[in-house]
Amino acid sequence: MCIWKTVKDKAPVVVSVDKTALNAQIAKAEKINASDYTEESYKVFAEALAAAKEVAANEKATQDEIDAVTERLAAAVGNLKEKTADTEKPADTEKPGDTEKPADTEKPGDTEKPDNIKKPADTEKPDNTKKNVKVQKITITPGQYSLAVGKKLTLKATIGPKKATNKKVVWSSSNTKYATVNSKGVVTAKKAGAGKTVTITAKAADGSGVRAKAKIRIMKHTVTKITLQAKAKTVKAGKKITVYARVKTNGKKANSKIEWTSSNNKYATVNSKGVVTAKKAGIGKTVTITAKATDGSGKKATIKIKIKK
Repeated sequence: MCIWKTVKDKAPVVVSVDKTALNAQIAKAEKINASDYTEESYKVFAEALAAAKEVAANEKATQDEIDAVTERLAAAVGNLKEKTADTEKPADTEKPGDTEKPADTEKPGDTEKPDNIKKPADTEKPDNTKKNVKVQKITITPGQYSLAVGKKLTLKATIGPKKATNKKVVWSSSNTKYATVNSKGVVTAKKAGAGKTVTITAKAADGSGVRAKAKIRIMKHTVTKITLQAKAKTVKAGKKITVYARVKTNGKKANSKIEWTSSNNKYATVNSKGVVTAKKAGIGKTVTITAKATDGSGKKATIKIKIKK
């Protein structure tokens, strides 16, 4: 308890920033070739890249400044427009053909012009449509989690709609002293955050402003061991048997919840309370029931259950 009070008094003094996502975005942006994009869209991109580099080099930059330029650069990359003028040049080759005698006949001339005009137009429309599909929704999984100090958790951001042009997101933590998150959504809980709750945000990089949040509660203690027991290790098809889990932790302030899984749901299923239901399809088979800690410690235990007729 004393440690928590000390952390509360000193928390406002320490400032920590994470430039991982910014540096990754800059590295990607530097590979972009100006000749491939329109002058107008590339100009916006170049300005965003310059601003991002300036903040990356600034040791006194705040996390808000870092997140802002990261999002601006990501949006600029997503809004780059490829040049389409080159695809229209072949149409100029029709003039020499018109002066040739065979071109005087109406059929060849009539079939060439529509073909040359329609093909570029048909390919351009889908491209322009895709570039305008903005992110409308982001869902983070899991949305809530209790993570032990020193452990890691990977969050997944699902983008909607599926046809969104730029599905990248920029991750950020409400307090990097308590927990950090990298560009891949991997959250790391720190000792200073014990007993705290941190908000992890995933923001669309396409400039749409859409974002989603996940709440991560940091637990001071962790699960150290899990043991499983059952009254019997055999069960008749169609019957049920309960597997009991004993969770050992190194302190009271730990996330002792466990997740149950079956090695083959076709033969037997297990619910959130450890109740195993044997199925007829599993007669003569043996399934492995697993109980895994959900605090990020990775601790788990297994028990084998044989299904009989």
